[in-house]
Amino acid sequence: MRIRYWLTLAILLLFFCSCKKAETSSDEKLLKSEIAIDTTTFSVYDSVTIAANPFKSSNYEFAESAEVFRERFNSFMRKSGYNMILQKGVFIEGISYNTSKMQLNRNMNIVAKLNKKNNEVIKVVLFSEDQFNTSSSLLIIKAMKGMIMSGPGHNYLTADDAEVILYRAGTLGDKNINPQGLWRQDGIRYEIDVKLNKVVFGVSSE
Repeated sequence: MRIRYWLTLAILLLFFCSCKKAETSSDEKLLKSEIAIDTTTFSVYDSVTIAANPFKSSNYEFAESAEVFRERFNSFMRKSGYNMILQKGVFIEGISYNTSKMQLNRNMNIVAKLNKKNNEVIKVVLFSEDQFNTSSSLLIIKAMKGMIMSGPGHNYLTADDAEVILYRAGTLGDKNINPQGLWRQDGIRYEIDVKLNKVVFGVSSE
């Protein structure tokens, strides 16, 4: 329940901050906002698929390379005023697909799944492991927004769309809507799995 509380608090803080278009995006001021939360209402529900196989996906490419995805991600971070930079990836050759592991901070990495033919990106997966509090959960939410905005829908999605998608994916939702932390929209698949202090979040085309 603790991790669900912090993820819920982070989403609400980020959502209300963007809606009100506050003059400052300072994390310190954001974290001091007093928002009443009923922790029995909001929770995160696991995605069976991404928990069992984080890299399961179609073969549709949405970025020419891991570097192209990284540039999109960092561009969104800069435009949003988020002090987060995705580092250059470490290429790992696999049997059926390749990967590029890119570090976001010491507790978060984004791994791009690449096809074998020309190393185009077909899925991105966030792996985060941290002691959850308001600050760390807020960073996770920002990273997930960056992935959404840099994924298959990068040409048309807005920051407000990303907020709604995170809600629909179960990051802030109820079990009747998304019992497995999965949301499909415009042929794009968004998945989240949370276990204790670990979060896995994936974006790919269907």
